Amino acid sequence: MGSVLATVGLLVTLATPAGVAALDLPPTQTGRYVYDLARVWKQSSIDQAQAMVSAIRERTRAEIAVVSWPSDFSSISPQEALADGRTIMDTWGVGRAGVNDGLIVLFDMDTSLRTGGKHGQVTLVTGAGFRDLYLSDGEAKSIVDDAMVPRAKVGDLDGALIAALERIDAAFLLGGGLIGLAGVAMVVYFAMTWWRRGRDAAIPLIDDSVLLPAPPPGLTPALATVLRKETIDTDAFTTALIDLGHRGLMVFRQTEQDRKKVDFVVPPAPLADPGTEHARRRPLGEAEAALVEAVKAQVQADGNGILSNDELRKGEGAKLYAAFRKDLGKAAKASPWFRDDPTRLTGLWLAIGIAAVIAAVVGAFIAVFEDGVDGETTIRLHSEPMAIGFGILAVGAVIVILFSRFLAARTPDGGQALGMALAYRNTLRHVMRQAPNIDSAVATAQPRLPWIGTPDELAVWATALGLRKEVDDLFKRSLDDTGRSASGWSPAWYVGGAGSVANFGSVIGSISTTSASSSGSGYGGGSSGGGGGASGGF
Repeated sequence: MGSVLATVGLLVTLATPAGVAALDLPPTQTGRYVYDLARVWKQSSIDQAQAMVSAIRERTRAEIAVVSWPSDFSSISPQEALADGRTIMDTWGVGRAGVNDGLIVLFDMDTSLRTGGKHGQVTLVTGAGFRDLYLSDGEAKSIVDDAMVPRAKVGDLDGALIAALERIDAAFLLGGGLIGLAGVAMVVYFAMTWWRRGRDAAIPLIDDSVLLPAPPPGLTPALATVLRKETIDTDAFTTALIDLGHRGLMVFRQTEQDRKKVDFVVPPAPLADPGTEHARRRPLGEAEAALVEAVKAQVQADGNGILSNDELRKGEGAKLYAAFRKDLGKAAKASPWFRDDPTRLTGLWLAIGIAAVIAAVVGAFIAVFEDGVDGETTIRLHSEPMAIGFGILAVGAVIVILFSRFLAARTPDGGQALGMALAYRNTLRHVMRQAPNIDSAVATAQPRLPWIGTPDELAVWATALGLRKEVDDLFKRSLDDTGRSASGWSPAWYVGGAGSVANFGSVIGSISTTSASSSGSGYGGGSSGGGGGASGGF
């Protein structure tokens, strides 16, 4: 909770007379929370206050001391009362070490008490942790001014005490409610963000009537994958690599001994066969161009033109993937098909959801569980409000995590482009399922998809449109008993193995998510600043 009196601790230190801190306090007693040292309360009020503080402590583990103190001053200022309360807190050690969740409820009486008068200061002094978790200085001042001072001024010190504890108890209950409200507010704000920025435009009817002679200008195979999935994942990375391969800018070498190992090879010059030359006529996307340059930089450092599988799995693959996601996100935002960078908005809300889950789990453990007999962890009594609040926060966080990926909204142009892409996919799926081999599939597809002129182009666009299995099945049907294509075609960019696109995608996914190892960990130790509070005279 925020504080409206952030400088109170400093002002108290500067304004406190030298003799105020010398309080002759008795030792505390285990299980006793109310100390009527000035003898101003009825026994029934003391018993009621004791029960109320005990219940609060069972529910929250926060420590509260209720004290009436007979001072030796004819009048007491608010600063002196705050200093007395702080002295009591420090001397008795009210509040858990490192948490500082202590509260002093102090009735600091002046010398008129000895002549039948009842005047002084009513004061709430909070530890820094208590102030942050439960009661801000503004709320403490409200309790003093509204609940305590009016009753104390008419001599009802019992009523002032009970009213203050009732308001303090309500603040603890409110804490659970506020935590739950924070979870609800997070989900509501997430829904508003989706409503304003995450809703997709309508997708037109998916049939051959939306086919065009070529994909829209600028729609690379990788962007087509993002358009279809509304996220940038390893499928987009795999599609981009195959796109670079079928252009002859990269070659992927699979070892025969282990199909899960693929080296990236950059040829000295782009491959010169007719298929790759035909593919290079199509403009290269900015993200794909940056990717191939990044690979070139790595292989030039070694001087052999090869980025080995071992190097990729030691973290180089993850670095390439992270940079590609960033570049493709920028390309998507710059295109007419997305309202925002698919990685930025979704990543922000995913991080918010994960942080909220962690906060809910840690907060619930602190607020709900305690060390019981023999060191066993038990559920603290009367902790239901806080448990419910943290539970609502956790549920809200899970909702945000699950639905954050849907924030990458397509524009109306994006909806139209997706409709065309899905129509292309329908056509390719039908053609590939019916064709006896890949050359026949290309010939059959060309009348409706004239921009697919080679088996490599069919392979890369089928991959982009989510047809990995179909293209692998088609490739297998193209092989004769000796394992060679009847037409002599094989992907020049994929060396070794059977040229399985699905297997290649699996390998790329593994490479992309293996991060470089690191050492060092831990959380920093925390400390608390000064506390706060409020005081009022009567």
